[in-house]
Formats: sequence, structure tokens, C-alpha cells
Amino acid sequence: MTKAKINALKEALVDTGIGTLISLPLNFFLASLAIQLAWSATEITFYFTAFFFVIAVVRKVYIRLYFAGKQSDEDKNNT
Repeated sequence: MTKAKINALKEALVDTGIGTLISLPLNFFLASLAIQLAWSATEITFYFTAFFFVIAVVRKVYIRLYFAGKQSDEDKNNT
């Protein structure tokens, strides 16, 4: 396996792991909120999807920037 593929795998595992750790408590909180507010299935689907989409994009941006910086540092050290 090439270095690029190993780095991509590490990034994917970190991103997915962090996403799982974030989504579990958020899902519990949102589900509790949805029950209290008596949301319909359509409302739950829309709000959960929109909320998790925003969280995922923000998370992915920060993780991508972290790994890009790490890669940049490795490139500087190898020259």
C-alpha cells in the first residue's frame, strides 16, 4: 500500500470515528427533543438530516485542514 493510500485510510478512519463520537450523543439529544416537541416523522427526517449535514461539513473541513497541514509539514521535512 502506498503512503498516499495509508494517509487517506487514516484520514477516513479518524473522520468516521470522530463523526460517530459526535453523532451518538447528538442523536440522543435530538431524539429526546423530537419526542418532547412531538415532531412528525417528516419533521424528524428533515431536521436530523439538515443538522447532521451541517455538522458533517464543519467536521470534515477541520479534519481535512488538519491532515493537509500534517501532509505539508511532512513534505517540508522531506525536502
